[in-house]
Amino acid sequence: MCFVLVSWVARSDRPLALWYGVILGALTAAIDLGLLAASGVAFEWLFAVSNAGRVLAGALGGAVVTRPAQVAH
Repeated sequence: MCFVLVSWVARSDRPLALWYGVILGALTAAIDLGLLAASGVAFEWLFAVSNAGRVLAGALGGAVVTRPAQVAH
Protein backbone atom coordinates (compact mmCIF):
# COMPACT_ATOMS: atom_id res chain seq x y z
CA MET A 1 0.00 0.00 0.00
CA CYS A 2 2.85 2.40 0.81
CA PHE A 3 4.42 1.75 -2.60
CA VAL A 4 1.23 2.65 -4.47
CA LEU A 5 0.43 5.67 -2.29
CA VAL A 6 3.92 7.13 -2.64
CA SER A 7 3.89 6.53 -6.38
CA TRP A 8 0.73 8.62 -6.57
CA VAL A 9 1.65 11.35 -4.06
CA ALA A 10 5.25 11.93 -5.18
CA ARG A 11 4.55 12.48 -8.88
CA SER A 12 4.16 16.21 -8.30
CA ASP A 13 7.69 16.65 -6.89
CA ARG A 14 10.04 14.08 -8.41
CA PRO A 15 13.31 15.32 -6.86
CA LEU A 16 11.92 14.75 -3.36
CA ALA A 17 10.00 11.55 -4.16
CA LEU A 18 12.43 9.28 -2.31
CA TRP A 19 12.15 11.37 0.85
CA TYR A 20 8.35 11.43 0.54
CA GLY A 21 8.46 7.65 0.38
CA VAL A 22 10.64 7.27 3.46
CA ILE A 23 8.52 9.77 5.40
CA LEU A 24 5.25 8.12 4.41
CA GLY A 25 6.60 4.66 5.24
CA ALA A 26 7.83 5.87 8.63
CA LEU A 27 4.50 7.56 9.31
CA THR A 28 2.51 4.41 8.56
CA ALA A 29 4.92 2.38 10.70
CA ALA A 30 4.52 4.86 13.57
CA ILE A 31 0.73 4.66 13.32
CA ASP A 32 0.92 0.87 13.38
CA LEU A 33 3.27 0.88 16.36
CA GLY A 34 0.96 3.28 18.19
CA LEU A 35 -2.03 1.03 17.56
CA LEU A 36 -0.07 -2.02 18.71
CA ALA A 37 1.07 -0.25 21.88
CA ALA A 38 -2.46 0.94 22.64
CA SER A 39 -3.90 -2.53 22.20
CA GLY A 40 -1.40 -4.08 24.61
CA VAL A 41 -0.33 -6.89 22.28
CA ALA A 42 2.90 -8.67 23.18
CA PHE A 43 5.90 -7.78 21.02
CA GLU A 44 6.55 -10.08 18.08
CA TRP A 45 9.46 -9.82 15.63
CA LEU A 46 6.98 -10.03 12.79
CA PHE A 47 5.74 -6.55 13.75
CA ALA A 48 9.25 -5.12 13.45
CA VAL A 49 9.81 -6.80 10.08
CA SER A 50 6.42 -5.59 8.85
CA ASN A 51 7.11 -1.99 9.83
CA ALA A 52 10.58 -2.07 8.27
CA GLY A 53 8.92 -3.38 5.12
CA ARG A 54 6.57 -0.39 5.11
CA VAL A 55 9.47 2.04 5.18
CA LEU A 56 11.27 0.06 2.48
CA ALA A 57 8.15 -0.07 0.30
CA GLY A 58 7.71 3.69 0.64
CA ALA A 59 11.32 4.32 -0.32
CA LEU A 60 11.01 1.94 -3.26
CA GLY A 61 7.88 3.72 -4.45
CA GLY A 62 9.73 7.02 -4.31
CA ALA A 63 12.69 5.57 -6.17
CA VAL A 64 10.42 4.31 -8.95
CA VAL A 65 8.90 7.77 -9.36
CA THR A 66 12.34 9.39 -9.69
CA ARG A 67 13.33 7.13 -12.61
CA PRO A 68 13.04 8.82 -15.99
CA ALA A 69 10.16 7.62 -18.13
CA GLN A 70 11.09 5.21 -20.90
CA VAL A 71 9.60 5.93 -24.30
CA ALA A 72 8.74 3.00 -26.54
CA HIS A 73 10.05 3.35 -30.08
